[in-house]
Amino acid sequence: MRSQKVKADADRYALAVLPIIIEIHANGETSLGEIAAELNNRAIPTARGRQWQPMTVSNLLARVRRLLLDATFLEHDRADTAVCSRSQDFL
Repeated sequence: MRSQKVKADADRYALAVLPIIIEIHANGETSLGEIAAELNNRAIPTARGRQWQPMTVSNLLARVRRLLLDATFLEHDRADTAVCSRSQDFL
């Protein structure tokens, strides 16, 4: 499905840009506006090829948070499933 591909592409792009945002933040540019300005100064386009805005940075960071939470829950679910499978061996 096309929407799944678009989402997957956006997820990959967000994860690819995250280290750059972390570097910018570590260099003391901590506001969303400062981060957006530095991404634009570095000629790094958004996933849609546009200029960064503070809200675009915020949306990207929210996407990364969701990805990390999803990964955490998936890992937790896998661990629970593994425990349940092993527990059934003893029943």
